[in-house]
Amino acid sequence: MPVDEARAELRTLRGIGEFFATAILMRGAGLVDAYPDDRMTRAGIGRFYGIDEPTDSDVTRITEGWRPYRMWCSCWSTLGAAQPVIRRPVLSRSRTWAGEP
Repeated sequence: MPVDEARAELRTLRGIGEFFATAILMRGAGLVDAYPDDRMTRAGIGRFYGIDEPTDSDVTRITEGWRPYRMWCSCWSTLGAAQPVIRRPVLSRSRTWAGEP
């Protein structure tokens, strides 16, 4: 089913608006290299990158740098996190993951 048709079908469900229809579609269909171009995502990009009102050009430039995981990066930006959390493995003396036998 084409993406726009699937999104429209999801919006027929009670309580599902544009944002959640897009999120359900992207997650359910595994569209990891796409991003929702909605108000929440744009606002998140603005907060995350310090841009008051991101233009179409800003959004395109920024999301191109997120390839091939644009959907997941848009989740971070929508949350408005100041910067992504980078977790590094902690190695014990035996060179195994900390907490593992």
